[in-house]
Amino acid sequence: MTAATHPRTVVVGAGAIGGALAVGLAESGQAVEVVARGAHLDAIRHDGLTREAPDGPVTVRVRAHAHVSEADIDEDTVVVLATKAHQVEPVLDDLLAHAGPGVPVACMHNGIEGERLALRRFRRVQGVLINTPGVHLEPGIIRVYATEPRGILDVGRYPSGRDDLSVRLAASWTAAGFLSEATDDIMARKWAKLLGNVGNALQVLCGTDRASFDDLYGVVRAEAEAVVAAAGISPDLEVQQRRAGLVARADIGIERRPGGSTWQSAVRGHADSEVTMLNGEIALIGRLHGIPTPANDLVQAETLKLLRDGDPVGSRDQTDLLRRLG
Repeated sequence: MTAATHPRTVVVGAGAIGGALAVGLAESGQAVEVVARGAHLDAIRHDGLTREAPDGPVTVRVRAHAHVSEADIDEDTVVVLATKAHQVEPVLDDLLAHAGPGVPVACMHNGIEGERLALRRFRRVQGVLINTPGVHLEPGIIRVYATEPRGILDVGRYPSGRDDLSVRLAASWTAAGFLSEATDDIMARKWAKLLGNVGNALQVLCGTDRASFDDLYGVVRAEAEAVVAAAGISPDLEVQQRRAGLVARADIGIERRPGGSTWQSAVRGHADSEVTMLNGEIALIGRLHGIPTPANDLVQAETLKLLRDGDPVGSRDQTDLLRRLG
């Protein structure tokens, strides 16, 4: 498949994942534009979008918009929603008003709620499993702690199955330097990823040293697994973990990846958090099935409190949090 046969793409949210994809698409000669905001948008417009990686930096020039309504979008354009899931609903409303319900949408974020929100508005929704060691902390710069393949971007039609668009997207993203396959059951892989993501906010609470939160993670993860099992959901842990192991992870010089997606938003000063779509998803499923979720409730509430109060990232002690759980 040549660049001319790949779909034209508009990436909404040019952060760690969306920005890495945009650079890869542009680098491989594919048509791509981005929607960004603030200083990041200004930097992309002025200096281009830079990907720093173990095999060196690459800067590409892409059209960058402040709002989805500024982009030329029709039913032959794929819109990749790479904002975090808790931020996606107003973007979906703006996109629907701008381009109509026939536009194909790919939900490229953690959690499983984004696809459901998208399907309320759009006829063609693709779910995407992401496993890419990206970091976005500075305007105009994305760091990806991997050589090719730079990450996993598996894709499938929501709620299930795969179609021609799934196959075309997998080919496009593979050409962009990622490992991508079209699958019939993308949500089983995304549920498996969610079980790991329930630990994301622990970096915000307790710091990025694994020892600082590992005991608490064991409790939160076990509770999440019990809830998912009781709800009759079958995460595809084997495939998700095997696929994650194929990423060519590496340091950039002497620098290791400093933290995950939830931590990155916190250190950039965001007062909101994807924790509501990660630990909050487990709490929701637990309540729908009559299963208490005290550990995930605590992580969600404490994360939002830390961000609201402006407390330092990593300032909570896991021993105290475990004691509060009894």
